[in-house]
Amino acid sequence: MRLYKTDKSKERYQLLIVLFSLILSVSLAIFFIFILQTSIVFSHFFYIPIILACLWFKRKGLIIPIFLSVLILFLPFYLHMETISLISIDNLLRALLLMGIGVVVVSLSERISESQERLHGRVKELNCLYGIIKSINNPNQSIEEILTSTLEKIRCAWQFPNIICVQIKYNDEIYTTNNYQHTRWKISREVRIKQKLLSIKISYLEEQVFTPEEIELLEEILAQLKAVFDLKLTWIQ
Repeated sequence: MRLYKTDKSKERYQLLIVLFSLILSVSLAIFFIFILQTSIVFSHFFYIPIILACLWFKRKGLIIPIFLSVLILFLPFYLHMETISLISIDNLLRALLLMGIGVVVVSLSERISESQERLHGRVKELNCLYGIIKSINNPNQSIEEILTSTLEKIRCAWQFPNIICVQIKYNDEIYTTNNYQHTRWKISREVRIKQKLLSIKISYLEEQVFTPEEIELLEEILAQLKAVFDLKLTWIQ
């Protein structure tokens, strides 16, 4: 809840900055056109609100270049020494340039967000593997303790941990998260360890698609558990 409030507060500040830069840029444009009687640089002021809006709000931010493009096309930003046809073409090119800048910034912003999400996902996966490896390398932990702690580590590593449930079966024992349910949206893997079956089933509580990275992570977790359990069972024997 606190994180949600922080995000909303940040979004409000960003919106205020965009609106302030928009008002300032339009005011400067009007000053250059009607006071200084020049149209050479006025559209340059529009770049700042366009870049900020499209960077922070992505496709929603395209409303800013659309608004400014309409402003350029339909307001009488003409100087007395220029012909209407020339100014119309000039304004059309300016409007297209503003829209082009907006589209490019949105595209870059979405790519950055996707990269950040992938990076965040990889960090969660590495933390999960590190936690499991740390747990299984502890000689004082039993197999039951390792599997019990693995449940929560797996759940936290997935893309949507709030709607994930996990079941681990080892031999005749079953370990599950508190929210475990049988659903249609699941993946499972199993492996034999000295005639004993170890399986992990991960399910979404609502419709979601498992990513290839999540499937690879599940297989890696199973491989790590198998390697350690092989050793533990060998020592016991």
